[in-house]
Formats: sequence, structure tokens, C-alpha cells
Amino acid sequence: MQVLRRGFRVLCCTALVAAGAFTAQAQFVPERTFVGPSVGLGIGGGLAYGLNGEYAMNENFGLVAGLGLSSFSEDFSGFGFPSGTLPTIDYSLIMGYLGASYHFMPAKKFDPYLSLGIAYLKWDVTYRDSEGNETDPFAGYSAAYSTGVGFTGQLGARYHFSDVVSGRITLGYPMWVGLGVDVAFGGVTPASSTDGTTPTETGEVAPAEAGPRYKLYVGPYVAGKASIKTEVAEGTKTGVVFNVPPDFGVSITAPFGAETNIGFGLQFGYATYGYQFKPESNANDSNTVNESYSYINMFPHFNIGGFIVGVNFGFPQSGSTMTVAGDSVSMFGTFTADTVNGEVEYNPSLDPVGPNYDPAKYLGTMVELRIGGSIPIVSSDFGKLKINIMAGYTLNQIFETAGNYVGAYNIDTSTGIPKLRLDEGLNPVIPSLSLGIQYDFAIGL
Repeated sequence: MQVLRRGFRVLCCTALVAAGAFTAQAQFVPERTFVGPSVGLGIGGGLAYGLNGEYAMNENFGLVAGLGLSSFSEDFSGFGFPSGTLPTIDYSLIMGYLGASYHFMPAKKFDPYLSLGIAYLKWDVTYRDSEGNETDPFAGYSAAYSTGVGFTGQLGARYHFSDVVSGRITLGYPMWVGLGVDVAFGGVTPASSTDGTTPTETGEVAPAEAGPRYKLYVGPYVAGKASIKTEVAEGTKTGVVFNVPPDFGVSITAPFGAETNIGFGLQFGYATYGYQFKPESNANDSNTVNESYSYINMFPHFNIGGFIVGVNFGFPQSGSTMTVAGDSVSMFGTFTADTVNGEVEYNPSLDPVGPNYDPAKYLGTMVELRIGGSIPIVSSDFGKLKINIMAGYTLNQIFETAGNYVGAYNIDTSTGIPKLRLDEGLNPVIPSLSLGIQYDFAIGL
């Protein structure tokens, strides 16, 4: 939760700076459609993500629909049960909902509303023992949530930066708190007359306003990236990895107005992060391991005249742990300590390397701060070719637990055997630097 608060703080502070750069206008008008992503805290305090849509039927009422994803875990050791006596339960939720909304002040830049609806909630439940392995639920023990139909409700508000882009904050269920940005299509904002009334109030048709045409920018990007991890166990060292394949995906940029270069951006894509793990001495191609982990990324950000700042969310997809010599090796497993003849003996049980070996199963959702620049080098009415330079730093550690990771155990340099003490701080945090190109097609609205 602390990680998410830090990410929200970055986005909110940047939004306030951006909001002061232009004049906002009323936006909730009949026949206008709003579509945009959300991120926040859901049931159980886990990260939640969504895509929301709303259609304005008249000045006050709208139809709402959306999709949501969230996940969290329950560990019952905090309820008086000894750790390991009850399973940890991992929940993931996919939700679709439909409902109606009422807007209290639709003619204002600040637009509060209430929405109620019905939702279908599909829960996926996994039970894990104290060592992180999947297990059947104990006899008579069941999950707290089950798949079915339920109700959803939100108290929310938009702030309309322009006729096209608005920011959104919500409180409700099942996303307890959420932040989002919407892009609007259709509808006509009423123009004020000289006597203070609007054409809608007098029954007149609002004239079309002359001026620059608003453009939304959509296009592909690709970027080469190098990364490393920040801390290493005693007796080991790390190195830079140039990630293959390069990052790629689709970028959307929505300026806050037709004549401003400040706006909101969103990238969907595939990204890889990695680092090198090797002994501090006598390292060679057979004991130097390149670790590589890939994610599906969602990167909401603000673009302030080419300066980019935002928080990226990565959903684990695949992993690879291979020596420089080209051999697949396991870096994960179950680590135990037994006493043999009065002496402590280290007994790691690593995942066997084979068709079912998947290091990605140890990864958690990535939360990454990104700061950089997007520099146009060729511009035309058709679009823009840009160079992107981006620095990233993960705000959380990449593995769900460091207990299954070899690199979280300090090495006894005299024996080459990992020491028994687990250091949770050695669960990797990854800084990265990327350089790429992007082409944005200009779409007039």
C-alpha cells in the first residue's frame, strides 16, 4: 500500500502542475462519451486496474460500464494463528459492470457524481502453504469470496481539463479508491451568450467554434533497454544486462487542449528487465547467470512539453535464468536448514530445470517510477516521429518473497555455500535506462 501511495503522490502532484497551465471547460453534456483507464486500491487492499466508460444521456444522467482487475493475498497468522498452520490464500478478480450515474453539477469544471450498478465478479482462488507451494484447502476451510453477481457503487468526481480530457477520482466498491483519466468523444459544449445564458437555456443551437482542431496521438514504439539490480548478497556481484527482445507496444497521448503540449499519456506494451548474478571471485561463463523477466506493461503518465513522468505497472509473463555458457539453471526453490550431528546443514531444493520450470511464477506485480523525455525529430500534419529516453526504478521488490531466491542468501566465501540467514533486502530492486523511437499518428477529433 505504501508503494501505491508513493505512485499516486507522483501522479497527483504532476496533475496539479499541469492543471494550472490551461483553462478548463464544462464537459458533461448530452451524447458525450467518456473512456479511460483507472488504477487504485481494491478489495483486500490489493492493486486494482480498470477501464471505464460513460455515456451522457442528458445534462444529469449517464450510463456507465467497465472492466476491472485486482489481486491480493490473505495470511491468517495475524489473526492469532501460528504462521504456516493455515494456508495463505491468493485472490484474483476479473469484474464487468453496468449501471447508471447522476451528476450533481454537470455545468461545472468540477463534476461530482454518484453511480450504482450490477456487476459480475469472477474470482480465481489459490491456496499456498508456508513455503509458497500450491496446496488444497484444509478440511472445512474455504475462500472468503466466490464467483457470482453483485452490486457496485461509486461516489466520484471529474475535473474537466478541456472538452476532450478530464481527470477522475472515485470512492466505492469493489475499487475502494481509484484515480483515472478520461478521453471524451461527441457532444457539444454550450457556448455562453452575452446575457449570461447558454444556447441550451434559450433553445438556440450552439454555433460551431472556430479554432485549431483537437488531435489525439496514437502509434507504436520500440526501445532498447539496459538494467541492473541495486544490492547483492555477500560473496556475489551483479552486472548490466541488455534486455532482449526490446520493449515494444502502443502509445496514446491526449493533450489537455487543442493548443497545448501538456497532456496525459498511456502506453500498453511488452517489457523485459534483467540483471547478472555471479560469484565475487572465480566467475566464469558457467557460473555467471543472466536473469531475465518479462511483463505486460501499463504506463499512465503525464507529458509536460516532452517531459515524461508516471508510474508503470507490470504484470508478470515469463522468465529465463541461463548461464553465459547457454545452460538453463534454477535460481529458485525451497530453502531449509537441518541439524546433522550437532551442526547446521544447508539444504536447498531447487526447482528442476525442465518443461515445467517457470521462474516467472515467483514474480509479483511490478510498480515502477519512470522519468524521461519524448523528443520530436520530425513533425507533420500526419504525425510525429520521436526519440524516447526513459529512466526507471522499481518501487517494489520484484519477487513476491525473497525466501525462494538463491540471491537472497549471503554466500560463505570460504565454502561457497549460502549462509542460512535470509536477507529480505536482497529481493531485487531494478533501475533501468532505455532509448527508443516512437511514431504518433495524429487523429483529428
